[in-house]
Amino acid sequence: MNLRLFRGTMTSEGDLVMKHRGLAVLFLAFLLGALCLKGAPALSLDARRARATELVAEDNFKEAWEVFRDLCMAPSPDPAEAVADFTNAVACLRRIPWKLCRTMDEDGDGEADEQGTEERLAAFRDRFLTLRGDDWRVLLAVAQSFYEKGRFKEFQPIDTPDRRRVVALAEKAVRAARDQGGAPAELARVHLEFARMLIKNDGTPLLFPSYRNGCALMRLTVSPDKATATDGYVRWFSRPPVEEDGSPVLFRSPSGLDAAKNDGEKWRWALDQAVRLDPSVQSEVLLHYADFLREQFGVKTLGELVPDGLEGDERWRRLRDREAVLAGLGENETLAELATGEKRFALPDEFNHIAVYRKVAAAEHGPFGEIALSKLARVFEQRRQYASAVQQWKTSIRKYGDPRGIPHSQRAPRTPRGPF
Repeated sequence: MNLRLFRGTMTSEGDLVMKHRGLAVLFLAFLLGALCLKGAPALSLDARRARATELVAEDNFKEAWEVFRDLCMAPSPDPAEAVADFTNAVACLRRIPWKLCRTMDEDGDGEADEQGTEERLAAFRDRFLTLRGDDWRVLLAVAQSFYEKGRFKEFQPIDTPDRRRVVALAEKAVRAARDQGGAPAELARVHLEFARMLIKNDGTPLLFPSYRNGCALMRLTVSPDKATATDGYVRWFSRPPVEEDGSPVLFRSPSGLDAAKNDGEKWRWALDQAVRLDPSVQSEVLLHYADFLREQFGVKTLGELVPDGLEGDERWRRLRDREAVLAGLGENETLAELATGEKRFALPDEFNHIAVYRKVAAAEHGPFGEIALSKLARVFEQRRQYASAVQQWKTSIRKYGDPRGIPHSQRAPRTPRGPF
C-alpha cells in the first residue's frame, strides 16, 4: 500500500516537472519568436501595394481597403503614390457591401462602428486631408472622389454641401498648384479639372454635351459652407438665365480669380489660364467653350420641329413660321429659348458658338478640327441652312476623309426631319 502511494506520488511529481519544463520551452520559443519578429524588417510600401493589388484581383475588397487605407496614412515622400493609394482605397471601399461595411471596426475597440460607406468615406477624407492637405494633388484627388457617388439627376439642387466642398477644394488645389509650381502641362490640367468641377455635376469629361444648366454658374461659391445663391431646385435642362433687361447672361473672363463675380467667370478664367499655360490644349478648350455656348444659345434650345399629322392647325403654322425664321438667320444671330421665352438676338463673336467652331476648324488639322466641322454642319442643319451644312460636310470629307468609308455618291440622302 505504501509502495503504491509512493509510486503514485513520484509519478505525479514527475508529470508536474515535465509540465513545467514544457511550459518553459514554450515560453522560450515564444520569446525567441518575438525577438526574431522584432528584428525582422517590415514589409516595404511597394510590397504592401502589391499585396493590396492581389487582394483586389481576388475580390477581397475589405482587406484591400484596409491595406490601401494604411498606406495613405504611412509616411511617403511621393505625393503621387499617396494619391494613387487614396484613389484605390476609395474604389475598394465603394465595392464593399453595405451590410459588411457597417460591421467593420476601424478604431480597433472590438466593436462594429455602425458606419455606412459614405460616413466611413467622409471620415477617411478628413483624416487624409489633415495629414496631406497641403499638396494640391491631394486636394484635387479628394475633390474628384465626390463624383463617384452617382450621376446627375433630372432635378438638381441649386446649392448642395457636396458641390460647395468640391468647388472649394478644387479652387484651393488651383491656388496651391500656382504657388508650388510644376510642369506647365500639369498645371494646365489642374485648371481644366477646376473648370469641369465648376460647370458639371456628374464627373463626365469636358467634351460631353450637358452644359445646359447655366443658372448654376450664377452663384459664387465662397467656401464649403457658403455660396451666394438662392436655395431651391432647378431642372437640369433649365432655360438660360437673363439680365434685368432681358438679354442673355454672358460670362466674361475676369482679370483674376479673386475678381470673379460668379462661378461662371471663375470657369472662364480657368479655361483661359489652361490655354496660357499649355497652348496645345487650345482647341480642346475652345470646343468645350463652343459646346457650352451652343447648349445655351443654339437653336436646339427650341426643342421641337414640325410634327407629322398636324398640318394646317395653329401649332403647325407657328412651327413652320419658326423654320422660315431659322433659315434666314445670319451667322451672328440666333433664335433661342431663354428664361423669359423665345427670342431672336445677335451674339458677339466671343459668345457665338459658330464663330468659335470656325476658329477651331481653321486652326486645327487633327481630330478636334474634324469634330468642329461636323458640329458646324449639324448646327447649320438645325438652322435649316442646308447649303451651308453641305459645305461643311464636303470640307470635312476633303480634309479628313469619309469617316464611314462610304463613297459620297453612294450615301443615302440626309433627311431634314427629326428632333434637334
